[in-house]
Amino acid sequence: MIFKEFAMRFARYIKPYWWQSSIVFAFMVLAIATSLAFPYILMILIDEALPDEDYYLLGILLATLFGIIALNIISAFIANYLYRWVGNRVVFEMRSELFSHLLRLPLSFFKRNKTGDIAHRLNNDVQIVQKTLTSGVLKLVNSVLTLVSLGAVLIWLDAPLFLGLSLLVPCFLVNLKYFQPKIGKVAEATQHKTSDILGFFIERFDNIKLVQSYNTYRYESDKLGRRQRKLFELEMRSTGLNLSAGSIASFIMALAPVVILGWGGHQVMQGALGLGALIAFFQYFMRIFGPLESLNQLYLDCVRASVSLRRIVEFMDVPAEVDAEPEQANPFSFKKKIAFKDVEFAYNGHPVLRHFDLELEKGKTYALVGASGCGKSTVVDLLCRFYQPQKGEIAIDDAPCRAFGLGKYRDRIG
Repeated sequence: MIFKEFAMRFARYIKPYWWQSSIVFAFMVLAIATSLAFPYILMILIDEALPDEDYYLLGILLATLFGIIALNIISAFIANYLYRWVGNRVVFEMRSELFSHLLRLPLSFFKRNKTGDIAHRLNNDVQIVQKTLTSGVLKLVNSVLTLVSLGAVLIWLDAPLFLGLSLLVPCFLVNLKYFQPKIGKVAEATQHKTSDILGFFIERFDNIKLVQSYNTYRYESDKLGRRQRKLFELEMRSTGLNLSAGSIASFIMALAPVVILGWGGHQVMQGALGLGALIAFFQYFMRIFGPLESLNQLYLDCVRASVSLRRIVEFMDVPAEVDAEPEQANPFSFKKKIAFKDVEFAYNGHPVLRHFDLELEKGKTYALVGASGCGKSTVVDLLCRFYQPQKGEIAIDDAPCRAFGLGKYRDRIG
């Protein structure tokens, strides 16, 4: 479900880079294939070249091994470099799109959401997704292909032994299933608390004059301390859950060598399996641990990244300000007057303007005077269309201001 959520959201970003992704996949397959060759060459060396004292075969095997190692390093470098390039480009475009979208959201959105939370999602949450995207997907594909290839080779070497070891896989999956929801819940709480602390810093520094004027240094420090203690508790709980999940997974995987050496050693003593084949089987199976650990860590990373992804998507799905369609928008014209007609407006249920009427004639200068909170700024905000009247309308030369395209309208108002 988590991988599906990532794939659906990022498919349209990755699509323009399909040919780079194809090259990445090709070099990844080449890197995996070359990495699987070493144990097989070692098996031939032990079972054939050394017992027969075949120096010619030994030379061929060593030369082949050298070429395979060089090819593996080069192909892995190209795959990793090119994929990180694609991943960074995708995140660059995602952050730019999110920023552009935020600029077009109504003013009420910024009244409802703290600046610290917006900045945290735009920077920190995007970075968390970037880390998972630029390394996680590559690890996923690489690990799955490696496991499939290793499974095929191990079945070819000794199918009964491999099938017996496969019984450990359900234990591995149960471990993931148990810890995933717990880690996800703590990760979400941690990111919300981190966002809250960032917002706390921004608000205090924006109002530093008040803090210093009222000498509230200790009070503000105590408030930060309470937030920090809660974040510390969440971080330590997250650490405990991650270490527990990783330790149990490591214990499950550590049982495999005991089974291999016990069963395989018996097979060698009975003459049913060559020593080189046992060593090759052992090396191939030990290589399973790397992809399994990568998948385990990737799963935990994706749980945390999915929280950040949901926080990003939550903002990206907020509708932008409604604008008249180009073919429906009236050409902007202001020749006579601006009129507020029976306008009513309230903030969060608290009325500010009631049955408000006002006419502003072109060419004249006006001043709005009144007590704080009487609605002076609200009149200007409504005129700029930062908000829409809940009742009544604002007209430009008897045409509703909503009939004009928002961009051109604000160009003239500004």
